[in-house]
Amino acid sequence: MAPVLGMKFTNSAELKQCLTNYAVKHGYDLWYEKNDKNRLLVKCCKDKEPICPFRLWASWMQEERTFQIKSLISSHNCGRVFKIGCFLKGICKGELLAAVGRDANNNMFPLAWAVVTVENKETWEWFLDLLMHDIDRGNGNGLTLISDGHKRLYHQRSKGESWDLTICPRIRKKIVDLKEKQRFWVVYPCGYQHFEVVLCNDRYAVDLIRRTCGCGRWQLTGVPCVHGVAAISSLNLNSEEYIASYYSKVQSEHTKPLPPKSRRLPGRPSTKRRKSAAKREISSTHTQYQE
Repeated sequence: MAPVLGMKFTNSAELKQCLTNYAVKHGYDLWYEKNDKNRLLVKCCKDKEPICPFRLWASWMQEERTFQIKSLISSHNCGRVFKIGCFLKGICKGELLAAVGRDANNNMFPLAWAVVTVENKETWEWFLDLLMHDIDRGNGNGLTLISDGHKRLYHQRSKGESWDLTICPRIRKKIVDLKEKQRFWVVYPCGYQHFEVVLCNDRYAVDLIRRTCGCGRWQLTGVPCVHGVAAISSLNLNSEEYIASYYSKVQSEHTKPLPPKSRRLPGRPSTKRRKSAAKREISSTHTQYQE
């Protein structure tokens, strides 16, 4: 869920968490021009061309005791694809190009990879064109470009296979923490599976059927917010059953990546011809003569 004009939050930290999830989901490079407990000014793509028009201003509302989005330009002209390049220093020389995504435990996993002789514009263009075609992303809208290497991609996969859990551990820990915080909120039923969750002057409407909350965090992350956990706990239900399916271990499992199909790389292929015995003898004699 994208930020909406007039959206209210408990404090600035809660808004920043929502913006972080929003940025990760869509690949936006958000940054804070003003950042304190009473006000936030958020923009996108600092010192980059073209300038992204996104701008969000939020501040503390003293009378309502909420942190509210007061002005918002929600449009973006930036886009994204994850990419990683690293050198191969073993027996097989070259560079490894990889495209990665995020799994249900908020870890990275490989989508595709290729080994090239050199990392340059032509090899990346060749790799990304094939990737865009395979995942049907057209011109790459919604993807972001990075160049940092991650050495633990395959380690995280093998670690995940050993989990004896339905929900991934990081998400489970979030729910445990929220169960502690929800004790301070009072829950008032206002219809079937509908609740109003109150703390002092803060009030949020929670709909367990649609899995939504007035704060917007549940819709944005797929994980119940503290207000949702309070409503779920009031019915003695399991909060983990209200977590989006893509955070489950079953959903996070994926097929091991296959090696890339043999395709011709850009440019003229190098050839190594084996010299005949006569040519090797002539070459050796010529070298000795020069010495």
